[in-house]
Parts: sequence; C-alpha cells; structure tokens
Amino acid sequence: LIGDHHQLRPKVNLYELTWQSRKGFDIDRSLFERLVEDRNAPTSVLRRQYRMRPEISRLIRETIYPDLLDGQRVLLYPPVKGMLYPVFFWHHSVPEDSFHPGDMRYQTQEGSKTNSHEVACVIALVTYLLQQGYARDQITILTGYLGQSVLITKELKKLSASKSGIRVATVDNYQGEENDLLILSLVRSNPTQMSGFMKVENRVNVLLSRAKQGMYIIGDKDTLTHRDAMWSKVVSILSESSCVGDAIPITCQRHPKDIRCCRDVKDFKSFALDGGCILPCPTRLSCGHACPRLCHPDGHEGFQCRQPCTRRPDQCQQQHRCKKLCFQACGKCSELIETVLPCGHTKPIECWRSAEPSRSYCAEKVTVLMPKLSNLCGHVCNAPCHQSNGTKCGMSFCQEPCVLGCQHSSCSKPCGYLCQPCIELCDWHCEHAGRCSLLCLAPCDRLPCNERCSKTLSCGHRCPSVCGEP
Repeated sequence: LIGDHHQLRPKVNLYELTWQSRKGFDIDRSLFERLVEDRNAPTSVLRRQYRMRPEISRLIRETIYPDLLDGQRVLLYPPVKGMLYPVFFWHHSVPEDSFHPGDMRYQTQEGSKTNSHEVACVIALVTYLLQQGYARDQITILTGYLGQSVLITKELKKLSASKSGIRVATVDNYQGEENDLLILSLVRSNPTQMSGFMKVENRVNVLLSRAKQGMYIIGDKDTLTHRDAMWSKVVSILSESSCVGDAIPITCQRHPKDIRCCRDVKDFKSFALDGGCILPCPTRLSCGHACPRLCHPDGHEGFQCRQPCTRRPDQCQQQHRCKKLCFQACGKCSELIETVLPCGHTKPIECWRSAEPSRSYCAEKVTVLMPKLSNLCGHVCNAPCHQSNGTKCGMSFCQEPCVLGCQHSSCSKPCGYLCQPCIELCDWHCEHAGRCSLLCLAPCDRLPCNERCSKTLSCGHRCPSVCGEP
C-alpha cells in the first residue's frame, strides 16, 4: 500500500459515521490508516520534500512530520515580491456571517460558513500580489467552506478580468495540488470559539502544505487555537518569527526599506495604490514625459501617456502642434489654413492638403454664360466653380419636333435632343471636281468648286456665280 494517512480521509456524507463524531463508526478511516495506527504495520516513509520553502515546511515538520527534510531546490526560492515575510498569519476578530447570538441551532449546525470581512481581505491581498507582477495561475485561494469559496468567486468576478481567472477552491478539493502562492481564508470567528472543520488535523495538514513560495493565512487565531493543539503549535511557530499580527507588513520592490503595515483593506490603497509605495515614480517615459503614477513595481510597457501631445503632425506645412493625447498617433495635420486655389478663389483647407492646392475643389458659386454652340444649351450655369464645365444645366429640353435634316432624311427626335447622324453617302458633286467620297455626317473631302457655274437662270441668262456657291 502507498499513501499518507495524515492527509484527508475519505468523504462521508453522514457526520455521525465519521471518526470526528466520536461515535465509534469511523468509516472514514481507511485500511491504510488502520494498519499503520492500530496494527503498527511495518512502514517506510519518504522524508524529503521538494515543494515548500523551509518557512512553510517548518509548520508541518514540527507538528506532523518530525523527520521531514527539505530538498535543495526549495532553498533557492526567491523572496515573495512586495511582502516582508513569505508566511504570515493575518489575525482579525470580525465574527463570521452565519453567527447569530442567541441562536441555539448554531451549536450543532455544521453547515457552510462565510466571513465577509475575510473576503474583503482576500480581494485586497490578491489585488496587491497581482500588482507585484504575479500571474493569475500563480495564486490560489483556499478555504475550508464551500460557501466562502462561492462568495470569494462572486467578488472576484465583480473586479477586472485580470482577477476573475484566479483559482478558488476548498481544501477538500485541493489535495494533491500545489501553487506558488496561497491565500488561506479560515472563516471561523465566533464568541463560542468553535472552529468546526478547521480543527481536523488532516484538513489542517493539507491546508498548510500546498504552497511553494508564499502562504498568507487570514483568520481569528483565538478561535482556531481554542482547545486545538495543532493550531496552537502553528501560531506559536509563526509568533517566534513575528509572523502573526493584526496588520500584514508589505514592502516596496523599488524601495525595500519602505515597510508599511496594512491593518485594514483600505490601507492597501493608502500605502500602495499602484503596488509600490507613496513616492512618485521617477521614470521618464519614452515620449519624454515623466511617469504620472506613484511608485509601482511593474514596467512601463504598454503604458498610455495621457499628457497633451507636443509633436508636429504628419505633413504639417506650418508649425502646428498636435491636439491629441501623447499616446495617440498624430496623423496628418488637420489645422485649417486659408489657401489660394488654382482658380483664384481662397478656401480654408487642412494643412496637409495645402502643399497641393490643385487637389482641393473650390466651392465658390460662379455665374458663367455657356457659349452658343450647336451642342450646348446657352443657359446660365450656376454650378460651383470646380463644376462649371460639364455640369448638367437642369433646364427642361425642348420637346418640339426637330427641323434639321439632309437631302436623304429628316431627324425624328424632339428638338432638345441630339440628332442621329446620317450615314448615307454624300450627294455633293459637280461636273468640274467630281463627287465627295465621305458619308453625309462628315465634312466633305473636297473644297467648293471655283469654276464658273454653267447653269442657266430662270430668266434665261447664264449664272454669274462660281460652281461651288449655292
């Protein structure tokens, strides 16, 4: 058999059947535990652990595993960033939510418990540790009660997305797991000093042996140590190193000598609003402005400077200053300046366009009398300057029958529309120069004939004109 009878016992739904009820059923005691404890069966114990730093492993070494040794690698763990101690018991005396003075049911009911004060402490501590640069998957929140884990998860979801992914679990569901940093919410605090589930040695053993680098316990030490040898010993060990108190000490990574003690959750915002201390950040940003934040342990990658921009916009033809915030892209200069267009009019256009005014349209209204050519209407044009050529007039076209025609045919369209050109061969010819070789729609390819006309007039005399005249 391979196992550890000091870890959690099998789950039993009926409390009266458990070893803790002292009624003799003890069905949650495994065969392994019975052989080791009752039968003194021969055993071999693994003594070297490679998870917990010495300050953490000491708590179970001096209570449960007297021969426990630390592996070499646990001695190389770095200090917990932003914290004075890697292990600390943050004591308080705020009663749990489910305690009602005078309610006798409280004496026997072992339902799920919650403690809103500890929830606030957990949220504040998680926020601070994330500000130190720890990732969400490096932090786990453990509690002995399902109700407390539900309440903590609910509060985490109210905050930013950076905190919503942190693991929250009950100790009964975390056996065999580990993480760099653990925050323990012990919940129980009441005048009768009943610690409930928290007095079970197996559960306390699992609770205290999950953290690798740092562990922070939030609870009422008076309730936990009342008639409980395990917790009394743990608190005594921590007290020897000044790691028990009603104010948890924090330090600034950039100013390690700046040590402040947070008694209340509000103290984290007062002493370490940005995760550092109350001194201003001395860093000059890449844009040239001074960092406006208080001292903070994280860098400036991705920081958006919200000072007014001092740069010149792109393609600026003057000495204009960008009107955006420093972190925003300037873009092209949008200042309006008066510019003379090629047409002679002036127009306010964006600065970056002023280098090529010919690309800007003039919006001035002009009056132009269109020349009276055969294919134009001759009406007055009131279009803007840049549209004065090629703009539709808007006047109604003449609907009378067209009177134009040639010797071959007449136009059948209304007067206001272009005629369909005649494509018959030109009929112009004379006895001197011959016939035109082009179509009727085109100008003739021969000049008018200059020979004397040979025709006789109706009066009987010979025509005095040249042949090419009508």
